[in-house]
Amino acid sequence: MPDFTAWTLPRHSFQSGMGLSDAAMLAVKQVVQLPVRQFYQIGASATSAAPTSIAMLEVGFLAATWTAGDDLSMTDEARTTDVDAVWLPIAALSQLSVGSRSLVEKGLTELRRLARFDEVVFSLLPPEFSLSELQHLFESLIGRSIDVRNFRKKIDAMDILVESQNKPRGMAHRPPRLFEFSRNLYEKRLHEDPEMRFF
Repeated sequence: MPDFTAWTLPRHSFQSGMGLSDAAMLAVKQVVQLPVRQFYQIGASATSAAPTSIAMLEVGFLAATWTAGDDLSMTDEARTTDVDAVWLPIAALSQLSVGSRSLVEKGLTELRRLARFDEVVFSLLPPEFSLSELQHLFESLIGRSIDVRNFRKKIDAMDILVESQNKPRGMAHRPPRLFEFSRNLYEKRLHEDPEMRFF
């Protein structure tokens, strides 16, 4: 949504009795049709609207999801308004308004922190994924390369993935094995080792 020459994050006013995460979900659903898998609160600030001095609370949320391609899947509501919506790569933070840029930076910091021990990373992958895709995602989040053998050995030892019977099609060479994240296995592993870390 353009704010003069800058873009801003989707917003939604929350009413008394409405949960903050519900309001955040509505803000996303007004613009795009995405199956948001995880919500994390990343910030809150209180302001007063002069001259009425009405107290306002602004809360920022990190929404974790996965989508195929660059299709925004705009909602009917968004299509019938003058509001534009686009995906912006992380490298384009300078195109955001100051407030939105600050929230995105906080969101990235929190995402990188959570990725060390939380299941959020699997919300950023398709339902079925290869170990290479999982490794590349971790490398993107932490900003460094990971040794392939050590990574696969660690993931295998965690025992939180279930191998899929499906195989990628249209590949000339041997297709990679696909896996699914098992929340039940993850919670069991976390119960056994509360200090479990991915890296």
